[in-house]
Amino acid sequence: VNIIAKGKFTECSDVNIIANLLKVWFRELPEGLYNDIPEATIHRIADSPLDVPAIVETYSSLHEPHRSLILWLLDMMAGIVMNESVNKMSAKNMAIVMSPNLFQTNAENPMAALTMAQKIADFTTKLLASRLQEKFQYDARVQ
Repeated sequence: VNIIAKGKFTECSDVNIIANLLKVWFRELPEGLYNDIPEATIHRIADSPLDVPAIVETYSSLHEPHRSLILWLLDMMAGIVMNESVNKMSAKNMAIVMSPNLFQTNAENPMAALTMAQKIADFTTKLLASRLQEKFQYDARVQ
């Protein structure tokens, strides 16, 4: 990590190291990437059938730099999901792996925190599936 902090990182052939670096980077942001999104919006999208136009409108209406970061992350995850036949990483699996790093909860109740973590995973799955359909015409088979 010191090499990265000093700007001297040039390459790495271990995808697990790169994946962990990305997760740590998002987790250590001063505010979670999704924390600007109203929780009611997160719950509505997480609990509803996939509605690509409504979801695209949701992430398109975000302020910078959140919008650009979310779109970059969704496109990066999409590239992995579109190779699901090789890497076994579905949209849902990708969301489960990445979503704990995207929202910082302040819930003191462990059950409330757990419920919100599940909503964030479902929300991420829907965002990713929408981006896959909207930009890449790829059906992630998400309901």
